[in-house]
Amino acid sequence: MMGSDTAPFTDTNSPTDTPTIAPENNPGEPVSLADDITVFIVSLVVVNACASAVDTLYKTLMQSNVSNEERGRAMGSWVLSIGIAPVGHIGIGAMASAFGAPGALLVNGSILLGVSMLTALGMPKMRRLE
Repeated sequence: MMGSDTAPFTDTNSPTDTPTIAPENNPGEPVSLADDITVFIVSLVVVNACASAVDTLYKTLMQSNVSNEERGRAMGSWVLSIGIAPVGHIGIGAMASAFGAPGALLVNGSILLGVSMLTALGMPKMRRLE
């Protein structure tokens, strides 16, 4: 049995407790997969370290494969792609409302897979980035 003192994201169905988030099918169960805050923090650090490494890799590849004259344009396109990300967030939110979260992720994952395969087949130079 989990109470509000053992898991911060539980639903105790008590009118005196602060409303919290809980799964609809399993009230009283924590939302998080990590029961311990230490596990959560370590996982968060690992995921963010990987994201930081990938971000550094993208920028390094972009700068090393673009001539000096075009480097500003290449970095500008990267900044533009980051800047229009909220448009995608609105789109996936609309799809999640229509198809549910798994359906929206399936559609977006399929599109990403298709674009990746077309890029790999249609632009062989992309496979040889050094």
